[in-house]
Amino acid sequence: MADHPVQAQSAEAVSRQEFLRQGWQSLLSFVAETLPDLPETDEQPSLPQVLRPPGALAEADFLKACEPFCNACRDVCPRNAIFQDAFGFPVIQPEASPCVMCFDVPCTQVCPTDALTPLHSPHAIRLGTAVIELTVCTAFQGSGCTTCYTSCPIPGQAIELVEGLPQIIAEGCTGCGACVYDCPTPTALHIRPLS
Repeated sequence: MADHPVQAQSAEAVSRQEFLRQGWQSLLSFVAETLPDLPETDEQPSLPQVLRPPGALAEADFLKACEPFCNACRDVCPRNAIFQDAFGFPVIQPEASPCVMCFDVPCTQVCPTDALTPLHSPHAIRLGTAVIELTVCTAFQGSGCTTCYTSCPIPGQAIELVEGLPQIIAEGCTGCGACVYDCPTPTALHIRPLS
């Protein structure tokens, strides 16, 4: 039986996270190099509209700073409202589980890369703004539904009833998604992310 020498890890060994980061960077570089040249324009290309956890940097900066598959923010979320997208980045899917606006906002306190700015109050949370699809919302069809208003953790600040109809107050809406989660008509509400 032949002995197999044990290979000592060199000082150049990389962590799993660094390995994944380097892999993603290589893949993205390859894709960027192989895409055909696009016509020059003054407009910035738009990134996908996804809802990131509280305290997230602007989307482009967030994607540069966040460690894919890290899961630190996801692991401390008491409501399990933080999911992973196909690339390993954290997202909130309010139709599955809204942000509950925790008192101490723990997801922002554990980020190892500063992709999430530490927040110290749920009043500082700004994920996006709820948008009511007037042609789909049953309240605007005469049903008298006020579920979005009654499910909002900050009614009067984020949403109000005007003549019995829900109206989003953009300056006060945190984008937590409680209204989306509780809405009996699935496509009547969505959250427009900030960035």
